[in-house]
Amino acid sequence: MLLLPFLLVLLRAAAQLHPAQGASLYTRLSASSPRFADASSFAVNPAALAGRTQFSAALYGEYRFGLEALSAYQASAALPLAGGGAGALLQFGGGPDYSESTVGLAYARQLGSLLDVGVQFRYAAVRASGYGAAGGLTADAGLRLHLGERLHAGAWVHNPARVRLGKQGTERLPSAFGLGLTWERTGQWLMGAELRQEGGGPPALTAGLQFRVAGALRGRAGITTAGPVAYLGAGLRLRHLLLEVTATGHRYLGLTPGLLLLFPAQ
Repeated sequence: MLLLPFLLVLLRAAAQLHPAQGASLYTRLSASSPRFADASSFAVNPAALAGRTQFSAALYGEYRFGLEALSAYQASAALPLAGGGAGALLQFGGGPDYSESTVGLAYARQLGSLLDVGVQFRYAAVRASGYGAAGGLTADAGLRLHLGERLHAGAWVHNPARVRLGKQGTERLPSAFGLGLTWERTGQWLMGAELRQEGGGPPALTAGLQFRVAGALRGRAGITTAGPVAYLGAGLRLRHLLLEVTATGHRYLGLTPGLLLLFPAQ
């Protein structure tokens, strides 16, 4: 327990990740792709909801660096609407002494065949033992541009107003900006990269690939300079459900195992 405050500071300073945002590392690249985006992709870019054709849901949990106090969980759902799609998001991370949580609602629509746009509103809350809780309402926006049959780009901004925590809080929730580019072969593989900046930290580059093998097998791998961190994922399609085991390796803090469930399997 004595090491927990040090780990929290190191995690944020080096990786610019928050306890409630564990799943975003695995869905960053697919958020720019209309074929590989899943029910959790809009947590990165709300425009990923555009063009949804059926209800979908995702659950994710991770045991970060083997510490329960840094564990993270996410649940999300997406459904099609006339001309667009809507999504709901729940995130929680932390433990009894410190935790972060998020509740979000998002909407996106297609503007012709080349452009998708989306918005998301989230209520983010922070609770610290002995200090109480505080929260704030944030807004996100994103777009996705289809440059060709296989080439897609995305851009997003989270909380550009840097909303304060609580009515009289002096601490502000960080803003974040990102640009993504993906190249894919329909239904087989995706290669992509994303450049993002969060708060006052340096820009971070994430690059990786996702692939589908023999109809039932899924895989992904990548690296990000925020840490640096490398990640792997291996999944199996079980009828309508995709079960994927994930692992993230940090140079100093060690291994983070995770589990991702997607419905329907993609």
